[in-house]
Amino acid sequence: MGEPLNLLLVEDSDIDARLLVYDLRQAGFDVNMRRVETAEEMRAALATDEWDAIISDFRLPSFNAPEALEVTRQSGKDLPFLVVSGTIGEETAVQIMRSGAHDYLMKGNLNRLAEALRREIREARVREERRRGEVALRESEGRFRMLFERSNDAIFVVEKQTGRYLDANRAAEKLTGRSIEEIKHLTVFDVAPSGAGQRLAAMSLVNETLEFGEVIYVRPDGTTRIAQLSVLPINNETVFGIAHDITEQELAQKALEHRAMEMEALYKTSLEINAQSDLMTLLSTIGSSSMARTLVFVIVGPPFGPPRPFPLLQAREETGVR
Repeated sequence: MGEPLNLLLVEDSDIDARLLVYDLRQAGFDVNMRRVETAEEMRAALATDEWDAIISDFRLPSFNAPEALEVTRQSGKDLPFLVVSGTIGEETAVQIMRSGAHDYLMKGNLNRLAEALRREIREARVREERRRGEVALRESEGRFRMLFERSNDAIFVVEKQTGRYLDANRAAEKLTGRSIEEIKHLTVFDVAPSGAGQRLAAMSLVNETLEFGEVIYVRPDGTTRIAQLSVLPINNETVFGIAHDITEQELAQKALEHRAMEMEALYKTSLEINAQSDLMTLLSTIGSSSMARTLVFVIVGPPFGPPRPFPLLQAREETGVR
């Protein structure tokens, strides 16, 4: 089996078509050829089948190579287009090449036809692969941009050497208290100054994911937010900085810790009160703790006011229970 070749031939001479196909088969091609003579036939062939290349005579009774080239262009297909003719001069050949034909050969000398076809088919496939790669890249960039914009985490694109912000998402606006355009004019030293030098030094050498832990972001109004920062390399010049805002969690944790301390102080004070038998010692003990003073206020009432009955005793008196 030879090299498969689906060939669309624009030619009015059946003899010339047979000779051309014979030469191509002798050169190692397994030719599947369709011959057309008009623009309508060519449009139909381009619409219904897949072709590896087009070879066109320059002049036909009701059609010609420049018109065939335009039909090919209108189809949107990037196919090798070679002109094979014996009726045009060098100036016309140059003109058709400038119009978009990939090569021109004389019918009486087709020695390099097979070589020219292989070259142009190979280059057309390279162009097609490049286009597919570009389409895939655009689609990938579109998906990334969607994820980038919709992420709940702040994402920054940072220049490794300077720490300058090149881009950011909406969550970064919320974290820093600045617009994306404002962020793009700043560096890590402006937005998260504490430890910025050490982070930038580590960032310039990063070639894998790096975790920086908690970082404090300073807003223009002086308030701060706390985020856990991870850095991922993009290329030799830039990195992603992904900041997960944990400010609310930190505040909630501190509130819980503060509440636990208050409850512990209250518990200890109550134990001390129960252990005291001397009034003066008792007063001295409860006076040393703000939580204890609060407890006294609850038990005996405000300072300099009338004594407040202990709730349990008061309940017994009201119900007559002894």
